[in-house]
Amino acid sequence: MEVTSHSIYNGILESTIIGVQDLHESHDAKYLGKTLEDMCNKWSISNIVAVISDNAANITKTIKDTFTTSGQLPCMAHTLNLVVSESLEKIGDLKLLLDNVKDIVTYFKRCVNAADDLKKETGDDFLKPTRLVQSVVTRWNSTFCMLRRFLLLKTEVASVLSKYSKAPTMLDGGNIEILEKTCKILEPFEVVTREICGEKYETCGKIIPNVYNLLHNNRFFQAD
Repeated sequence: MEVTSHSIYNGILESTIIGVQDLHESHDAKYLGKTLEDMCNKWSISNIVAVISDNAANITKTIKDTFTTSGQLPCMAHTLNLVVSESLEKIGDLKLLLDNVKDIVTYFKRCVNAADDLKKETGDDFLKPTRLVQSVVTRWNSTFCMLRRFLLLKTEVASVLSKYSKAPTMLDGGNIEILEKTCKILEPFEVVTREICGEKYETCGKIIPNVYNLLHNNRFFQAD
């Protein structure tokens, strides 16, 4: 468990990690609450305005039970990540395409020869990345990052896959077009996530405008 304090000192926003604690017992609200309380007491922190956390049920209960006079605020970035990941899971055909991309990325991660060939395919373009990025459930926007890199290297990836008989099949043009549209839809979520994760400027006031912009962008894509 990591606890970070956010405060204002001489008119400047400050963020300080006050503790990192190994958790050796069941992650229930009682145990987590005692651990969290001990970490705060170690620094004599009592005037807590609000506690920001992810949306996990045990964490939410921990905060509400431990800090009864403070508010529990769900992390906006984590909430956005849940919206995106759960939405992608519900679109069966798209999920299948994403799984195909993951299989291709996994192949390059496991096959050293294919990975080396991919580097060679990029040639002398030192500004172009030479590795694919895998989607990881616990990493925010990782599906977008995977798609963006895959689409950037799609020509090189197709060339390398054609050389190996046991390699996954490259996606066809129609599926690539679907992924390109998906990437455009996901990009605003990645931009907003980066903006609201800042620590040197106030982010709470950015939530409503950014949510409005995301809704506006989604309506635009629906109309398109």
